Amino acid sequence: MANATKRKNTESPALQGAAEAKRKRFLLVLTDLGKPEFKVCSVRDLGKLNVDELYQRVKITPWVNTLTAILLAGGEIPGVAVLAKRPNGSLWIVDGQQRFWACSEAKQPLKCLVYAVPEEADR
Repeated sequence: MANATKRKNTESPALQGAAEAKRKRFLLVLTDLGKPEFKVCSVRDLGKLNVDELYQRVKITPWVNTLTAILLAGGEIPGVAVLAKRPNGSLWIVDGQQRFWACSEAKQPLKCLVYAVPEEADR
């Protein structure tokens, strides 16, 4: 019953501040990114995408295996991956890491939305 009354960080400014102080990296809030560019990453391009595990989940193998099987059976994965293009030109997965791995394993292209991010995102 004690867990039922436990407050979430989003419900308390004090808890949110304490959680922020524990972070090893600063919180970066990007606004006004503009419209993304739609891109289809070829199988060759997939090898150039980067994953930052500071904010991305690790590979969930059963999930990736299911998505890979869907692709190999001729199906499609709904939605697109979201990438951040840093000022140095590198592409980083923000959302869609499991889809990325499935496309890599199935040797199929990945549909993406690419947002150009400012220099401070490189920290």
